[in-house]
Amino acid sequence: MIVSLTLSPGALPGLADGLRARGLLVREAPLLAVRPVPDLRSLDTALRRLEPRSGLAVTSPRAGHCLRQRVQAMGAAIPREVWAVGPATVRSLPPEWNVRLSPEANARSLAEAMLEAGVRGPVLHPCGTHRREELSLLLGQAGIAVQPIICYDVVLAEAAEIHVALDGAALVLAGSHRVIRRMAEVTGTGVRPGLVCLGPATAATARAAGWEPAAVAGEPTARGFLQALDGKFTSDRRCHHLDFSEQLCSSSSAVRADGSRAALRDLGAPPTLAPCLPVLPWLSRSDPS
Repeated sequence: MIVSLTLSPGALPGLADGLRARGLLVREAPLLAVRPVPDLRSLDTALRRLEPRSGLAVTSPRAGHCLRQRVQAMGAAIPREVWAVGPATVRSLPPEWNVRLSPEANARSLAEAMLEAGVRGPVLHPCGTHRREELSLLLGQAGIAVQPIICYDVVLAEAAEIHVALDGAALVLAGSHRVIRRMAEVTGTGVRPGLVCLGPATAATARAAGWEPAAVAGEPTARGFLQALDGKFTSDRRCHHLDFSEQLCSSSSAVRADGSRAALRDLGAPPTLAPCLPVLPWLSRSDPS
């Protein structure tokens, strides 16, 4: 069974190996490219002016890597108040920094933790050109100013690249809101692979786009993805074994969005494996509502 990874290269170390260890065929097909912005002087200036009671909020590994490079290049002082969402973001920051991790890997949890700790602001928020405004809104409601600083750009893949990434895949793993929305647009009303989301926020984006996730990772890590897959396959009553390559399903066809049926071989499954792949419960139909 083919699993398509749409994450940036190296985003979740060990994930591809863990999938292969479960007998899955891994297709690494990143659907976004990260590019640095040409001028980072505004970020450099903001880092130099950080006040003792100000906060530094880091909400992605991309921003973390950028911060790490700039601080090392500038020889800037270690920030006193550093907050991060998710263990991958923590790992992207300099190891000598005292980073405080939000209880849950989302902006609401981060904002609540910062408020409880008495962060007064302003809060410096290094981010990409396309960002979610939840952190700024939540802190702003408490009277704390947030200063977004653009430090990278994210470019989505073209429709043709998305079709190639999804062609014949039984599962697609995604961690980007923009990628999920774009995949939903491109696939339209056709047969979609089962979608595994990085967390509840991306799952909500998928549902809003009419794509019900097959599984949702409990934490934004390789382990979280793998545990979500293990749990889904274990709970599927139509499958008999935990070895993915040997699971038996009750049918060798799937239902398209228009109600017609598609043979698994037409969806890219190898002939020898088509009868035993757990594809049917994972294939998603577009929700016209």
